[in-house]
Amino acid sequence: YVLEIYYDILGSHTSNSNCDATVSVNNNNNNFTSQFSIIAPPTASNTGAYCAGQTIQLNASNGGSNYQWSGPNSFTNTTQNPTISNATTAMAGTYTVSVSTANNCPVTATTNVVVNPNPNAQITGNLNFCPGGNTTLTASGGGTYLWSPGGETTASIVVNTTNTYTVTVTNNGCTGQTQATVGVFTLGSIHQITSP
Repeated sequence: YVLEIYYDILGSHTSNSNCDATVSVNNNNNNFTSQFSIIAPPTASNTGAYCAGQTIQLNASNGGSNYQWSGPNSFTNTTQNPTISNATTAMAGTYTVSVSTANNCPVTATTNVVVNPNPNAQITGNLNFCPGGNTTLTASGGGTYLWSPGGETTASIVVNTTNTYTVTVTNNGCTGQTQATVGVFTLGSIHQITSP
């Protein structure tokens, strides 16, 4: 990064600190040119949003000699691009990286990490029905639903066959799954009673 500033009057210019710039001043027909070698600030990012249980990937751009990350849940790390496995909602929030440059000037950047909980999938309804009848299963816990077998995408389905039904529910890109086994009531034997 190079920044050129032209002065119309005689004078001098010095750097505020070795963190800001390396300055050279040249006389050019009574105009002073100050050339600043600016240190580019780092940028911090992550690959989220994440679902609970996934791996958080943090990234810091711009070359530096040392990196110091800090964040929620007492997180610290000294690598440039750390990972955090088995994400929980307690790990969501702002992560800060401090990058020390070659001239030992610390500069910082932040990134916000979002961790969404996995939905709690549930099925309610009668799990048995009479021969020739049916029953309704209703799923909850998600924004969208996918049943198997059958492929229905409604929260409630009507079934009339014995089977194990699985529903996958989705919220904010995160999924939960549960299943229920449906059966048919068994009728008792009918015995004819005769008088003696």
